[in-house]
Amino acid sequence: MRRFRVALLGGLIGLLLHASPVASIQLEQVVTDLSSPLYVTNAHNGSNRLFMFGYFEGFKNRQGVTDTRTVLSAAQRGGDFSGASPVRDPLTGQPFAGNVIPSDRISPIAKQILDQYVPLPNSAANRVVRSPDVRDTREQFGSRFDYRVNDRHSLLGRYMIGHTRNVNPLGGSNFSPAGNTAVATLQDVMGSDTWLLRSNMINVAWASFNRIAANPTVTSGLNLQDLGFAYSGTNPAAAGLPFVTVT
Repeated sequence: MRRFRVALLGGLIGLLLHASPVASIQLEQVVTDLSSPLYVTNAHNGSNRLFMFGYFEGFKNRQGVTDTRTVLSAAQRGGDFSGASPVRDPLTGQPFAGNVIPSDRISPIAKQILDQYVPLPNSAANRVVRSPDVRDTREQFGSRFDYRVNDRHSLLGRYMIGHTRNVNPLGGSNFSPAGNTAVATLQDVMGSDTWLLRSNMINVAWASFNRIAANPTVTSGLNLQDLGFAYSGTNPAAAGLPFVTVT
């Protein structure tokens, strides 16, 4: 079995660069395999008929990703844009008095989304700096059996399964409630029957089956009506907040 592991202290790197500490980087990989003949009882030359092989491979990668976004300050969330460029009333086209949006003109839905899912700035110029971990996990297992019926006839069976899971808190959108989680599982089964009919003729029959179960994006599953929307999504698999773009 071979095992590899790499870890870097991102906080130290951030200190040396006079920047905010970033998350650590960690990589792990495990590879192992096993093969052996198996004894078949009550069979002629029973120790030379059945063979097996199996393996497992695991991979884990955790890496901090630094992300910087410009967000609204606490005062701006309350409608106070004094000192900034004029904010105009979309109904009249005229600037708001004092560049302050009246509280009764602020959408309660927008306020909830800001309060629950968009953080306040933690650095200068209304910027929020984050360093969440992006995780990539992959596992694969396989096994194979070969059975020699006689010198002219052999059977083979094989099974493989692989699973991947990728979690990116920054995926989906800049401030996604659930980030982006992609999962997939692949399975494959195969069997074959080989006959050596004569020195210049061989017959091989095989059958296989594979199955893929994948969900490239797992949504937040939030109920829109809890935030004040007057409707709910019609697709349960895509339940969650709509994608909002601010320009």
